[in-house]
Amino acid sequence: MRALGTPATPALLAALAVLVAPVAGRAAPRPELYVSAGTTLAVIGPPNDGGGLAAAAAALWPVEDHFAFGLTAFADDLGATFGQLHDPNDPTVVLGTAELSHRSSLGAAWRLDARLEPASGPTLIASGTWGYARVVDDHRGDRVAGVGSTGFGLGAGARYSIFKSNTVGLMIRYQRLFNDRAGRYVSAGVEWGWR
Repeated sequence: MRALGTPATPALLAALAVLVAPVAGRAAPRPELYVSAGTTLAVIGPPNDGGGLAAAAAALWPVEDHFAFGLTAFADDLGATFGQLHDPNDPTVVLGTAELSHRSSLGAAWRLDARLEPASGPTLIASGTWGYARVVDDHRGDRVAGVGSTGFGLGAGARYSIFKSNTVGLMIRYQRLFNDRAGRYVSAGVEWGWR
């Protein structure tokens, strides 16, 4: 290993300066920001009562003309199991229905969007994610169990420009988690964006 100040150091510093100079001369691009809200559906595995609320936020940086890459965070309600409450003194008396268990998925992922912008009409979006999620089971807010999992998502949608730098669109996403608790589900919702 050469010490600092040997003949190789000036060449290395010059090469580094050549690489950094074009980046230093211009401002870093601003990210496109997206927030979405919708619902989960087609949840595989219990509880499968139809799902619940799905929400996400993303910051994506443009890469060439038709791609954007960045990070997304999501929170998906995967549903609840309900059961009958019985009188402890007389099991034949039903007191009502109560939530027995609830499941949710919270996570963050890398996200890559590809977009096709036709001359007229909406911008068509194909999206992919890869990241980490925490699947949590709880009973009325008290955590019962949890498992971490990697996974991916595949999505498609359409965005409409509504103001100079804002978009609104519909997105549907298939989510696959590699665990034995909550393997697959779909989320669909409205996405608002700022460019």
